[in-house]
Amino acid sequence: MVIRIDQGVTTREAAAILQEKSVIKYQGLFILWLRIFSGQTGVIAGDYYFSQSQNVLAVANRLRKGVFDIDPFKITIPEGLTVVSIAKILNRELPTFDQDKFLALSQDEEGYLFPDTYFFSSFITEEDIVKEMRRNFDRQLADLFPAIVNSGKSLDEIVIMASILEKEARTTESRRIISGILWKRIEAGMRLQVDAVFPYIIGKNTFDLTTEDLFYESPYNTYRHEGLPPGPIANPSRDAIEAALYPQSSPFWFYLSDLLGKMHYATNHDDHVRNKNRYLK
Repeated sequence: MVIRIDQGVTTREAAAILQEKSVIKYQGLFILWLRIFSGQTGVIAGDYYFSQSQNVLAVANRLRKGVFDIDPFKITIPEGLTVVSIAKILNRELPTFDQDKFLALSQDEEGYLFPDTYFFSSFITEEDIVKEMRRNFDRQLADLFPAIVNSGKSLDEIVIMASILEKEARTTESRRIISGILWKRIEAGMRLQVDAVFPYIIGKNTFDLTTEDLFYESPYNTYRHEGLPPGPIANPSRDAIEAALYPQSSPFWFYLSDLLGKMHYATNHDDHVRNKNRYLK
């Protein structure tokens, strides 16, 4: 049997719930034990599992320590998802998850919710999920922060570029080469012209794009606007962040991925067009 003790429930209210569910017989004894051992701290909210009857002291001890006896939900957040896609996974896995609330809380956290495997209790709040994923971002990248400071680029710039690289390339090598190309384009005042932004702004992948789509008005459209988009287009992996931070110099200015995902590079636009004709048709 699972019994939920909500946030803000008093010791007396918790005792009444436990007695009603036949977990304890005497509310007064439960309240007395809590006052003796935990003072005014009361009970810890959460879902508690009771597989067999326990004496009132054991029950009181569990609620004052938050011993839920429920296995947490193991949830894997893949690399390169948007907050919207993350919300869909959490909504599917957590029984009391509020998707709209999570999206409202995480709208300014795109790019900073670190992809990883998490263990969340069924009682975790949307606020705590966002905080934990953002704390994990800080933990996982702590050793990179000095290099980011010394790079001459802001953390936001690195994360935005990393989110593009996450979507544009699959391997560490190709991400670092493309990182060098894109930073070089920015320095030269060229538009990035990356297709990776379109799933984010209009829900279309590279091979579904029309010429008209390339002119879609959005600050994220790197065919229309110079420089980086105003924000990340996904939550990137550490590998993509390292690629953004440590670009590989090359003579290339252009690249494309063929139908099998293999990268082809070019030093000039004419060669790039030839690559398009050869590998995309």
